[in-house]
Order: sequence, then structure tokens, then C-alpha cells
Amino acid sequence: MGLIGKVRAAVYRKWLSCRSLEQLEALLRRRRGVLGLCYHALSEDLGSYPYRTSPEALDAQLTLLSRNFEVVSVEQGVALLKTGAAAQRERPSVMICFDDGYRCNWTQATPVLERHNLPATLFAARDLLRQPGLTYLSEEELGTLARHSLWQVGGHGITHNVLPGLLPEDQSYEISLSKAWLTDLLGHVPSGFAYPQGQVSPSVVQKTRACFDYGLTTDRQTEAGFDLHQIRRFCPMRDHDDLHCFAQALVCAPMEGEQSGLT
Repeated sequence: MGLIGKVRAAVYRKWLSCRSLEQLEALLRRRRGVLGLCYHALSEDLGSYPYRTSPEALDAQLTLLSRNFEVVSVEQGVALLKTGAAAQRERPSVMICFDDGYRCNWTQATPVLERHNLPATLFAARDLLRQPGLTYLSEEELGTLARHSLWQVGGHGITHNVLPGLLPEDQSYEISLSKAWLTDLLGHVPSGFAYPQGQVSPSVVQKTRACFDYGLTTDRQTEAGFDLHQIRRFCPMRDHDDLHCFAQALVCAPMEGEQSGLT
């Protein structure tokens, strides 16, 4: 983005900050496409971790999402994007993801999802789950979560290392073994992969394309344009526990397959 684009974006964000929550929601309803959300932890035990969302904030955010979006599973969202139908829906769609494999996703997010009857997908990194302590799910707990009707599970690598910085053979190891590990653990083949820390490169995307049906980044892409293996997502942070701040961020968040009614 050039200087003029950055100035325009800053002015627009300032304008959004002066809108009411109702006005922001009206802007959200005018968007079309699929929005991906990438949550992380909910537990208060993680202190100042910037990507923590409180359970109370998650509950309020899911209420806002249900008012303004069609909440779909990741599999449904991918199907909408594959067919080009996302922009033709009566409302924008949103997919709810949780990355890494925090235990609080199961113990604290599940009751909130059940209260709203909304689906979510957890993307798990094997070695995080094998760490001692209570921060992450155990492999047994991941299996239990995967059998819940509202949850699906996808790959997130083995070590959770950033993939573009690895040797090509190590990239292949992380991606292919993630698929094999989950297939063995869950008894079925996972269809999706979320890149650790959302970072991608052409070689990483190519290797993911050979193993998984789709891939999820954050806001990064190796090139402009839609790619089923570079589906962008927005990561809520602690500041977004404020519902107005959350809604403002969603108005600007990347959406795939988008046709915007905004001018």
C-alpha cells in the first residue's frame, strides 16, 4: 500500500471510530463474501498474551456475528468459495477458527459455542499438545473435542515453527506429518491446514496444496487474488474484547470472494 492508500485507510479508520455500534453493524451487513476469524486463547492464566479473548467477550462477539452474518463451518465456507457462491448470499458468511490447540478452547469456548449453536474448527500443532502442563490440550482431549458435533479439527504443523524459514525437506515434514498424525489420531483424513503464525511462501503453499484441500493464512498472501490454499483470516486480540472495537475491525478485515456494498 502506497502513502496515499495508507492515509486514506487511516482517515477511514478514524471515521469508523466515530460511528455507533449500530452503524458499524449496518456496514457489516452490506459486505458479501466469507470472513475468517482466527481465535487463539481464552484463559486468564495466559496473562498479557495479546491474542487472548475473554469468554465473556467471545459470547458477545458471537451474538454480534449471528446478528449480521451467516455463521458457517470452515468446510461450508470453503465450499462457498470454491463454487463462487459466497458473494451471492443474502448475508456475508463467517467461519470461526481456533489455532494452536489451547485447552481453554475445549473447556471455555465449547460452552459458548453450544449456547449459540455455532460451529468452529481447531487447528492443532502436534508438539504443542505434547508439552507438559495444562496450557494445551492433550492428544486424548483433542480426540474428544473432534467427536463433538460443533467442532472440526485441522492441521497446524508439527513444531509450530514458521514454515517459510525452514529447509524444503523440513517444510514437507511439517505439512505431511501433520496430516498423518491427525489421520492416525482421529481416524479420518483432515481436509484443512492453517499455516503457523499465518506465514506462507510459494514453496510452502505448493507443499500444502499437495496434502490438504485448503490452507488458511492470517492476512498474508504470496500474490494478489484468491487462492483456496491462502484463505485469509482476521485474528481478534485483547483490544477487541471491546465490542465496538471488534465491529470496527471487522468492517476493515479481509474477506474472500467479496463483493462489497461499501463506497
